[in-house]
Amino acid sequence: MPNDALMVDLETMSTRTEAAIVSIGACMFDMHAGPEQEIAEHNRFLRRISLESNQAVGRHLDANTVIWWLQQSDEARRGLTDGDITNLKKALIELRMWFQHDTDCRPATCWANSPEFDISILRSANEAVDETWPVFFSLNRDVRTCGELAYPDARERKAVMKACRDATGEHHRADADAIAQALFVAHCIETLK
Repeated sequence: MPNDALMVDLETMSTRTEAAIVSIGACMFDMHAGPEQEIAEHNRFLRRISLESNQAVGRHLDANTVIWWLQQSDEARRGLTDGDITNLKKALIELRMWFQHDTDCRPATCWANSPEFDISILRSANEAVDETWPVFFSLNRDVRTCGELAYPDARERKAVMKACRDATGEHHRADADAIAQALFVAHCIETLK
C-alpha cells in the first residue's frame, strides 16, 4: 500500500480559525500498514513560523493560549523557537510543494485531530497570504472519530494514543504529534479490521 495519507498538526497561538500558526508538522503514511511502520525522513515535514509574519497578515493571538504555552514543558516551548524560523507564506508554500512533489505519493486522505481545527486554520492562513489549500474538503478525515470507532472505551483509547506519542518523542511538537497521530490512526485501522 502507498503512503497516501497525509497527517497535519499545527501549533497555534489561538483556537480561532484565524489563529497565528507557530509551527506546522505533517507526515505521509500508510494507514493500512499498522502502527509499527517507519515513516521515512522525506515523508516528514516541520516548519516553525515567526509570529511577526502572522501578525503582518492579521492572524489572531489569544492571551489564554499564550499563557497555556507558557505552562508547557521547556522542551515543548523550545520546539516553537529552536531551529530555523520562516515566514507564514513561505511555510505554507513549502508544505504544499512537499506533499505534492517531494513525498512518495499524493494524499488520498488528509487527517487531522481534528480537521475542524487544523485544516480550517490552514485554509484561512492560505487565504490570508493569497495562496490556496489544495486538498479538497472531501478528503478530510478526523483522528478522534477514527479513535472512538476503534476504541469506544475512552481509557483504552487514551492509553493507545499515549503509547503512540511515547514512541515518537516530545508532546506538542508539530511533527512528532503528526507522526503519533498517524501511528494512532494506523493502529485504529488495524483494530477495526
